[in-house]
Amino acid sequence: MNGNHYGAQLYAEVAEALEAAQRIRAARWQRQGYICPTCGNTGRLDDIPCFHCAA
Repeated sequence: MNGNHYGAQLYAEVAEALEAAQRIRAARWQRQGYICPTCGNTGRLDDIPCFHCAA
């Protein structure tokens, strides 16, 4: 082990928080009836933020 357990755990927590925020944003848009024509309310295109949804 390289002794960077704290950094790895922090990275995992941040990634999980970002994914949760994307799910919340997509759910809110679906309730409002808006479906993004570019990403389908996922907020991302592969690993790039959607330019329509990145507000």
